[in-house]
Order: sequence, then structure tokens, then C-alpha cells
Amino acid sequence: MSLVGIDVGSSSVKVAAYTERGGLIAVTQTELHPQHPEPGWWEQDPEDVWRATVASLTKLMQNDRILKNPPEVLAISASGREVFPIDANENPLGPCLMTADVRGIEFEDATNADGPRSESWTLRCGHGRERMDPMFRILWWRKHHPEVVAKTRYFVGWHEFLVLRMCGRPVTDRSLGGRWAIYSLTDRCWSMKLLDRFEVDRRMLPELEEWGTIIGQIRAHAAEECGLPYGVSIAVGAMDLSCSALGAGAVDPGAACLCTGSFEDILL
Repeated sequence: MSLVGIDVGSSSVKVAAYTERGGLIAVTQTELHPQHPEPGWWEQDPEDVWRATVASLTKLMQNDRILKNPPEVLAISASGREVFPIDANENPLGPCLMTADVRGIEFEDATNADGPRSESWTLRCGHGRERMDPMFRILWWRKHHPEVVAKTRYFVGWHEFLVLRMCGRPVTDRSLGGRWAIYSLTDRCWSMKLLDRFEVDRRMLPELEEWGTIIGQIRAHAAEECGLPYGVSIAVGAMDLSCSALGAGAVDPGAACLCTGSFEDILL
């Protein structure tokens, strides 16, 4: 038996298999192809991410050590500040605007008491007001492409997109949900008050579950496409930074973790 983790990064999709005790069995990686159609724009085709995920899983399953330790559970680590629209058939309706994309800056500067440096804002949702907040990406799509929003069933990030494709449920955990301005730290769920304020339909958002929760088994057609055995369970993953801190062992009060990638992050 093995446990498989998928990490969706900004330049590649990495897949690794581990023993139950955390020992690395094998790892594969497939590059992504981001687009920069205009200065300051950074887009990623969701289908490119899916293809890279399929390719990495397929390569992983060709490893002899994996054949002797077939995966039983799969989970995903992904960025928590990227979101894009999909229709009822799970097809993307446009590109994903990546974190560094400059579009949506008009939503970062609020004209009321909930300004960018507002303490009340940060204490309510857990982070400052930034243009890349998934909530503001939704507002950007609504302002500039209302015809797309009219066809949208869900707004999802990488984690929710992949688990939806694999087991039919758009689920995220609270470390990822906590990157949304409409998440309530106090209630540990989406804030109905803020949903009303931003005029967003709750049914367009992912489900919230605790990380590690088994949410279903992989669909037969997805297992076949990815080269995975039937019956693999899909578990809720978490935000990549949270996952990296756990992997680095920065789990006790006072421990710190430096994460180096497209961005530099320090976790305490």
C-alpha cells in the first residue's frame, strides 16, 4: 500500500508516493505551460494542469516499486489564491488567473472602513485584502465577462478542480477556504453575511471539509485515464504552504519553515 500526493505548482505538477510511515517510494514531475498574453498577465490553462496531472500519475504507476505498493489514498496540495469558472460538465470556461496576475487591482483598494490594512478585515477572514483573493477574482469575472459567469456552475481552484474531476465533488479544506475573503474564522465556514454583501451564490463555491477526510473513490474513467487502480480513495488535501510546513516538521509552536518557489514564504 502507498499514499499518493499531488502538488500543483506554478511551473509543474509533481506527484509522489509514500509508505504509511512517510518514506518516499517514487516521484514524477510534468511541466506546465503558463501564458503571458499581456504585460502583467499570467494565465494557466486548467486543462494543461489536468493533462500534467494525468501524465505524472501515469508515469508514477509505471514504477516497479509502485506496482508492488499500489496506492490506496490520494490527496492534493495546491495554491490557495487562484480560481477559475467551470460549467456543469466540469469544463473550464476560461483560464486561471495566477496569483501574480495584475488584473483585479480595483478590488484591492476598498473605499470603506474595510480597507487593505483594516484590522477588522484581517481578523474576520485571516488575511489582508489582496487582488488575488478568490473572491475578488469572481468579481473580476463578473465585471469583465458576465456572459461567462452566466454559464458558471462553480468557481474552483486547483485542489477543487482535480478532486471534482476525480470523484465528482468540488471539496476544499479550511486552509484553502481561509484564503477567501468570504471565509469566517469564527464560524469556520463561508460567511452568509459576506456572501450576501458580495452577491455571490453559495452554490457556486466548493464544499468545506477537514483535511484528510475521505470524500469518495476515484471514478472508473478517471482511474483508467490516470493509470490508477480502481477503488483508490480521494482525501481532502490542503494549501501548499500548510503542507510544506507539515512535511518540513514545522508543527510545534515556535518552529519556522521557509518555503521557496514562485514566492518566498515564512510560516511560523
